[in-house]
Amino acid sequence: AASSTASDVSQLPCHISFLAPATNDALLRLLTPLIPVANALGARMLDFDVYAGTRDAEQTARLTLPPVVAFFKRGLRRVQSGRAAAPETTGVDA
Repeated sequence: AASSTASDVSQLPCHISFLAPATNDALLRLLTPLIPVANALGARMLDFDVYAGTRDAEQTARLTLPPVVAFFKRGLRRVQSGRAAAPETTGVDA
């Protein structure tokens, strides 16, 4: 089993990294002046402070978009061919 170290985790994208780079840039322009104030008050910045240091949305998109698009294309082909699978069960009664 693989284990994670603090440095491994610090290199992972934050949830802001999954948004479009242009959106992140606009939000950072708005929020960057507030980051020092929020830090001084102990307020959370919803990872915009983290993203300001990494700016990894383009890298994250290059790694995550191809498998996500492939997943949805496979599903679309299944639906179009009439082979849509029954919903998966979770083992929990609704």
